[in-house]
Amino acid sequence: MANTQIILTVLVEKDITTIKSSGKYIYVATGGTDGKGYGHSTQKPVATIAYANLLAKSGDVVVLKRGNMWRENVVGKEGVSYGAYG
Repeated sequence: MANTQIILTVLVEKDITTIKSSGKYIYVATGGTDGKGYGHSTQKPVATIAYANLLAKSGDVVVLKRGNMWRENVVGKEGVSYGAYG
């Protein structure tokens, strides 16, 4: 059986201004860097949703930069909200 690739585009319609958070915001953009000290501002975002999920704890918000595209396998994390910025 041949390998099949499925590409799914998810539109995140929640703007960060509409998401109430008891935790921190973790910013994700394809031009970012997965590493210590990244993800806590739009100037220093992490690069992947998977890395953002590693950093995220219940009550946090992972926000994805509008217009960027990610190709990765991810599962939403319980207690974490997801939104968009930019």
